[in-house]
Amino acid sequence: MRLPVLDNPANAVSAAITGRDYLSHSQITTFQMCPLRWWFHYVAQLPREHLSAGLLFGQAIHAAIEAHHQFLLAGDAEMSTVENLLRAYDEAWALNTGGPLVYGKNEDAANLRDKAMGMLSAFLDDEVSRPAGEIVAIEEEMRSTIGVDIPDLLARLDLLYLSDDAVVIRDFKTSRGLWDEKKVAEAAGQLILYAAMARPITEALTDDGIPLRLEFVVLTKTKVPRIQTLTVEMNVDALARTKAVIRQVWRAMARGHVYPNPSPMHCASCPFTRACRQWSA
Repeated sequence: MRLPVLDNPANAVSAAITGRDYLSHSQITTFQMCPLRWWFHYVAQLPREHLSAGLLFGQAIHAAIEAHHQFLLAGDAEMSTVENLLRAYDEAWALNTGGPLVYGKNEDAANLRDKAMGMLSAFLDDEVSRPAGEIVAIEEEMRSTIGVDIPDLLARLDLLYLSDDAVVIRDFKTSRGLWDEKKVAEAAGQLILYAAMARPITEALTDDGIPLRLEFVVLTKTKVPRIQTLTVEMNVDALARTKAVIRQVWRAMARGHVYPNPSPMHCASCPFTRACRQWSA
């Protein structure tokens, strides 16, 4: 069930700036990280000088989990083996068009694939890989608005299924370590916003007032992979704050408030290092 494209005048402004008549979570978080990095990627549309292997790894794991759920949806659960999920991982890895890969310390393609095997094995062994209910949507694209002064928001639901006691939205993450309450709180705004955007879908699933349950599923890259299922409470204040942040970020984008934001954490993996050094306002 796809939500309709809305008649929103801010979409034309966004299209004129980035060529996209919408905002995505990645655009927003990139701007928060570094407005100049956002400008290089989404406005100037420069080719990346390199790509973080960690980013590609997360995308490939995500593709493998999507393949797993597609097997379940098709009634082919027996096809969801580590070997077949690794095949999906390999295919996603091979699709890299982001330039040369930059690896973390003591990482290369071979040991990342070994980590993927361990993580996917742990995922298949965990009950989270067997959602107890009817799968309704996998990688479902949604488009919604929070006001005519801001472009439509584009989002994807990783998984939505209907169980006996809840409509469940799951978002899958990879992480170097276990998430704590602080990390969940930091990430919760995105999932709460996605749930609000999905309301036309979730409300159409049942007339019985079955509650909505939001979950992060975290797969860790630790030596012994761990699977966490973490519940997020639907919070009106958190939703309002997330919308307010997005509105302020958009205003800065639209007004051209672009500047570098040096950070030891983010600059090391930035794919526009040379362009940044050459930039001047």
